[in-house]
Amino acid sequence: MRTKAVVLFPHDIIANSPSQPVWDTSSGKFGPFEGQLFVGEMNEGRLIRVMLEKVGGEFQGACIPFFDNKGLRKGNNRLAFAPDGSLWVGQNSHGWLGDEGIQRIVFNKSQPFDIYTMSLTESGFDLVFTKPIKNKHTTDSAAYSVTRYYYEYHKKYGSDRIGSEQVAVKDIHISSDRKKVSLTLSELKPGYVYELKLNNIFSHAGDTLENKIICYTLNRLRSEDHISALIKKPL
Repeated sequence: MRTKAVVLFPHDIIANSPSQPVWDTSSGKFGPFEGQLFVGEMNEGRLIRVMLEKVGGEFQGACIPFFDNKGLRKGNNRLAFAPDGSLWVGQNSHGWLGDEGIQRIVFNKSQPFDIYTMSLTESGFDLVFTKPIKNKHTTDSAAYSVTRYYYEYHKKYGSDRIGSEQVAVKDIHISSDRKKVSLTLSELKPGYVYELKLNNIFSHAGDTLENKIICYTLNRLRSEDHISALIKKPL
């Protein structure tokens, strides 16, 4: 009856009323997230950043708040990149919650400390950061809280988070450049949103993490990559 969502925006966590998506094709003029997707949000002074990857031949990925509570008004309905790499955001109330006007966001050349990508592995997730992370606390499982849940598809408006449960972090590995954290989870199950909260994570220079929550929509497992390759390549 419908195409399965590539990325779900958990209600009251990431977004309530997402609006127009736009690709960052600024060649780095807007910061370090070239090739990723930005989405407007009507109910909050927030934009959302989406990072995608192909698993089993189909796209899925993660979403994270972006430019959150930094002077952006509500009603963020239309987004457009200018030739100079700045992002214009048009706002509209549409008769309910929102504001009206236009705001311009410009990259100030200061590298943010944030999660650059979240990608699926065979046993968990890899988190790549925009800056090297500090040694302290990063190998403590308490620094990474993982919850999974799913949503029902039905005719009434909205759905509760169903089957919500904690997923244990069994192992943590930090790359030699300290930009990647590999998390091994006790279980990976398709059909769930995996919500990750990060605690006490700082950059090597002492920067506070811009966003401490990220949600990955797990539709397919990495084992399906092999099946997809077999289908594409004649035996």
